[in-house]
Amino acid sequence: MRSPAPGQLVEGFRQSGQIDPDGAIMRAFLGQALAHPELLRAVWHPLGFIHILIGSVDELRARLHIWTRNSLMRASTNWPIHDHIWTLHSRVLAGTIENRIYDVQDDLRSASHRVYHVAHRAEDAILEPSDQLVQCTLASSTTYRAGEQYAVPSLRFHSSKVELEIEPVVGTCVLAGDSRCGIPRLLGPIEVVGDKLDVRVACDSDEAAQACDLLLSRMSV
Repeated sequence: MRSPAPGQLVEGFRQSGQIDPDGAIMRAFLGQALAHPELLRAVWHPLGFIHILIGSVDELRARLHIWTRNSLMRASTNWPIHDHIWTLHSRVLAGTIENRIYDVQDDLRSASHRVYHVAHRAEDAILEPSDQLVQCTLASSTTYRAGEQYAVPSLRFHSSKVELEIEPVVGTCVLAGDSRCGIPRLLGPIEVVGDKLDVRVACDSDEAAQACDLLLSRMSV
């Protein structure tokens, strides 16, 4: 979907370090998405949210993440702790999200997890077990609400948790680097497991539009 949103989001971020502070850019994008849902590039993310690509500008990609009760049921993995090969900047558009940061240290004696590498292919991703055993402990946990922004440094293990018992939707606008150096990692069981992640399962345009409509109705900033 052709939209001025990617350029506006990136330009504003480079000038102020903020992602759409008054929500005007994302409201306009969501309105355009509702008018032309067939043009949305939406997929089901294996961690239980709808991933919509807003667009790219130079090294930055703008993305929309929407959690709904239905999307959580579509999660295809229960291994939530992972890292990124770029710094993630996220602004909460609606609802609340808990960002958990972990301290991960090599540990052969009392390991809690094995490190798995995420090897992306054309249609899916393979979880490749490594020889690295680690002890993972929670270092911090912070809850962010609509209008607040946070960042996760590259190569720092984290997980996200949302609560949809009261609010029916959580939405975030994410700016992420487009770097392809390094290999994303995920923490899984110590016993070696080989698995496939469905990372490019298309989300039906009508369902993506319903999620966008719900998010737009709940945006307070």
